[in-house]
Amino acid sequence: MTETHEQTEEEIQIGAAVTMLARAMTNGDRSELEKAIQHTQSHAFDHKIPEFSQAVAMLEKIRKLEQHNVDIQVLDKGTLSEIKSFKHPPVVVKAVMAAMLVLLGHPKEEAENWRLVGAVVRRTGKSSLKRRCLEFDPGVADKSSVCTSKELLQGLTVESVTAVSKGAATLFSWTSNMIKEAEMHGTAKG
Repeated sequence: MTETHEQTEEEIQIGAAVTMLARAMTNGDRSELEKAIQHTQSHAFDHKIPEFSQAVAMLEKIRKLEQHNVDIQVLDKGTLSEIKSFKHPPVVVKAVMAAMLVLLGHPKEEAENWRLVGAVVRRTGKSSLKRRCLEFDPGVADKSSVCTSKELLQGLTVESVTAVSKGAATLFSWTSNMIKEAEMHGTAKG
């Protein structure tokens, strides 16, 4: 084989790796990203492809979001029933729910109306609170919603919320983490 032919073969392999990474990044699928990154590393192309570091960063972001969503994934009906059961919720519970709903796109006035909060918590299917949390992308969060949610949670800690309601503590953790993610990535829309 000539040196020129070897370079052409390497260029073809690098092109295939770039295509694989680009497709995985476009799809945003963790498994596909892991395979594309592994493929690129196994051929020692990771330092030759500028998109490689972007793919790794995207994979880290996906893993982090999955980790934040673990508590939401195991959120059961009992937890939400506890939240719904409050006719006059403690201030802490009301603040957590308002912050969460504002982050999910509800107007602040609606999120602070406990009757409307109850209606949102009772929704099922595609519009259920659990599903909306799992599908939430902090990378496209509205900047003013992020700021308002952060203000609503000011002064609260996971310990102070847990002392009042374990269910609200789960929602507090998720909301706090999504606010941090939106701020960290600086992608909150304004």
